[in-house]
Amino acid sequence: MYKKNIYGIIQLWIVGLFREYFASDDQKEKINKILEHNEKVYQDELRKKYNPDNLFDKNEKLLNTNVTKQTDIVEYKNEEWYKKLFSMISQWFKKLLNK
Repeated sequence: MYKKNIYGIIQLWIVGLFREYFASDDQKEKINKILEHNEKVYQDELRKKYNPDNLFDKNEKLLNTNVTKQTDIVEYKNEEWYKKLFSMISQWFKKLLNK
């Protein structure tokens, strides 16, 4: 990803230098047309991707789909404090003896 961004930046820089200093008038026109076309395509993609009308339509479609969630009752085991303490101490001794 990082290399791709660097190569893209370098390409833009080289195209800009070539267009400004080395290109003939015909080449400058061609390069400008290509760059304008690329910018137009990019802006169209952004418009399609971030159009607020389409965003809300997608959300409505998601809301209209039937989503079933399973909600089962989970039994909560309330262990008494002295049993917890005893189990913690016994685990601590087991770890100590296994070392």
